[in-house]
Amino acid sequence: MELASPESVFEIAFAHHVAGRLRQAEELYGQVLQAQPDHVEARHLLGAVAHQSGRHEDAVRLLGDALRLRPDHVDAQCNLGSALRALGRLDEAIIAFATALKAQPDHPAALSSLGLALRDRHGLDAAMNFLSTALALAPAIPAAWNVLGNMLRERGLADDAVAAYRRAVVLAPGFAEAHANLGNTLVGIARLDDAAACYRVALALRPDLAEPRVGLFSIALTLCDFATVDQCYRHIVALADAPSVPRQGWRILGSIAYRHLFRRLPESLYISMSDRIAESLAALAAGVLAPLARPKVGARPARLKIGFISTNFGNHAVGQVALDLFAALDHSRFELHAISRWDRSAEPQPYHRRMRSAFDGFHEWGIYAPSEISRRVRALGIDILVDLHGYMDHASPEILACRPAPVQVFWLGHAGGLAVDACDYLICDAVTVPAGEERRYRQCVARLPEIYHCASPHPIAAPPTRAECGLPDSGFVFCAFNNPEKIDRAAFAAWMDILCASEGSVLWLSDPGAMASRSEYLRRAAAAHGVEPKRLVFAGWAPDKDTHLARHAHAGMLLDTFTLNASTTALDALWAGCPVLTMRGHDFASRIAGTMLHAIGLDDMIAADLPAYRAAAVRLSRDPAALAAIKSRLAANRATHPLFDVRRFARHFEMALETMWSKHMAGEKPRDFDVAPLER
Repeated sequence: MELASPESVFEIAFAHHVAGRLRQAEELYGQVLQAQPDHVEARHLLGAVAHQSGRHEDAVRLLGDALRLRPDHVDAQCNLGSALRALGRLDEAIIAFATALKAQPDHPAALSSLGLALRDRHGLDAAMNFLSTALALAPAIPAAWNVLGNMLRERGLADDAVAAYRRAVVLAPGFAEAHANLGNTLVGIARLDDAAACYRVALALRPDLAEPRVGLFSIALTLCDFATVDQCYRHIVALADAPSVPRQGWRILGSIAYRHLFRRLPESLYISMSDRIAESLAALAAGVLAPLARPKVGARPARLKIGFISTNFGNHAVGQVALDLFAALDHSRFELHAISRWDRSAEPQPYHRRMRSAFDGFHEWGIYAPSEISRRVRALGIDILVDLHGYMDHASPEILACRPAPVQVFWLGHAGGLAVDACDYLICDAVTVPAGEERRYRQCVARLPEIYHCASPHPIAAPPTRAECGLPDSGFVFCAFNNPEKIDRAAFAAWMDILCASEGSVLWLSDPGAMASRSEYLRRAAAAHGVEPKRLVFAGWAPDKDTHLARHAHAGMLLDTFTLNASTTALDALWAGCPVLTMRGHDFASRIAGTMLHAIGLDDMIAADLPAYRAAAVRLSRDPAALAAIKSRLAANRATHPLFDVRRFARHFEMALETMWSKHMAGEKPRDFDVAPLER
């Protein structure tokens, strides 16, 4: 039988490569090289496969061989630069991309990739200056406009980013990724209808794209468009179940993992998806940093260096909750560093300024790529790195995966753990993660006593009138100021049942702001349940937290969501004297309000099940004396119970950090532990 020629084998290999079947492509490229060792393209593409598979050192060797055979091979130079960039050899990567551009000044991949390498080495401003200058000279490169748009969006320059993406899609109307990126940016400035249109264009061009499908799902959640949520959910399940993930695919899966908190995936699917996220992150992190040396057994340093990484050191739920914590930690024993990935210094609210002053070092590193941030964290000598962000925008798991610190922890950003093998601990408490449930999470459990986070007390303004709040003159007021993404069919149906059984009552919801269609979706849903739509009242935007807290005076109770509980919203209500009614949960996300109520002595406001939840809401709305007794107990307990006791919480948090470090210095692997409560 006649053997296939090297060229025909190469064509088959290339077809596998284009289809993403890297293992088959690699095997066939190898066969071509056995028959024809000087086949430049086979050696080049074998190097590209190695890079795509996370074997960057192999890629550098193979691509170097290809370039020795053909020094003017521009695509090989670009791929070499990408492999060098993945290894953190940024100066060499920049030279490789610049060499490619010297040979072909308008090469899209070389131009875009050089911008990314400059971003990694010198920060966003340097990269944007380079791309802007290059595009002024060669303005017809859609890929470069797309990369510039990404960088402008990272810098918070949304309007400029929109202009860059629009330039990209004018030059290349079929550029699906640019349409999707334009949609992402429009979501960030609350132009949801325009964003959804961009996502639909992207999907019409590329039905296989994941990001616009997740984007449409997120928009539907935000608008409380339950029908579209159900339609999109099927696509989300399919994406989560995809057998293969590109190297950067962890970001899409991480976005799905975050939205799993709002609409649950099947448990087995969530676990398998988490495995794929971990594999993808491990491949990305390979070679970025040298492995840490084994700890030298010895005395504890005078001050442990603790790093906290987040985008939210400012006017954000995380920033508000932790406002006073960092100042309350013992600075004689801990040297605190903030690794900020979003500059909030221009915010008019005082949160950023107050938090910043509590740190020994405040590092604005949002302009750098995750690999460069990892190197800087390592250079700082951080002992324990605490991620406050998780899978939210500007997600940090890629930094954790590089293992820049000896001990790494996830806390506070969102409920539950992360699919990052290099993250050692999840900070929780006995309600959110009861004994026996530790293995549900990838991290070891560091269980704090009383509560896994507390909240900073906040001034409360004089209450406005009911009329000023848009409320009727009389009737019971149920409030649900929860993040609208948390409102699902089950919670909303329960609320409508409660309104039907509580004559004259209203439901007070968060202001839809620029997303007025949300109120229309909810009012139509109310009518479908037989509830007069005008019984849904939408709170106007409060200029500050003092004013928002004050209006709770008119609410009888806050009705919690079930799948993902109210968090900062519940803390606000409890501090303002408004009881919260929740339902006993079955995982971290559905136990958040329960642990707060337990920590403030209101366990009787945790309903055992849905019928009990509905019955308690109706009963208390009809029994002013019983509700007044609960409010009186809440007012007394705010000063005596752990929920708002920042200094007591700080001591428990310090004990957790000390325990983690002691285990590390003893050469032990991370393992579950409980912090014992201090005596009162």
